[in-house]
Amino acid sequence: MIEYIKRMLAELKGDKEAEVKKETEVPVLSGSVEVEEVVEAPPEMVNEIMEKILSLTWDKYEDVLTSNVAPTYMLKSEKSEVWLYSLTRMNYFPVRSDSIITPLDDMEDLMSKCTIGTDMYEVDTEMIEEVGWN
Repeated sequence: MIEYIKRMLAELKGDKEAEVKKETEVPVLSGSVEVEEVVEAPPEMVNEIMEKILSLTWDKYEDVLTSNVAPTYMLKSEKSEVWLYSLTRMNYFPVRSDSIITPLDDMEDLMSKCTIGTDMYEVDTEMIEEVGWN
């Protein structure tokens, strides 16, 4: 990996030999790497190298990553578990508080249809709390 970073530094400085080596060799990462020497580089060069490293594979997945962004919701209750009506099993079952919920409707009514695990439940909208974005 150190050799790969050195070649990237050389490429940024305009070394043509480094460009050829970079195209023919792929760095292999392992769980433990012994560092034999420290490569000193100006911060702007390090930033440019990091930008190159981070942009290598993310371009392929950009559409997928941006399309799956949605808020995360949890079941909130003062009790440790709540009895909710399962629409899939047509009966009441205990559900732990702080369970992750996926709302299936717009949550404007008093009761909302949600999935918790593999079941669909009716949940009081006041018990659904948005905790952030994934």
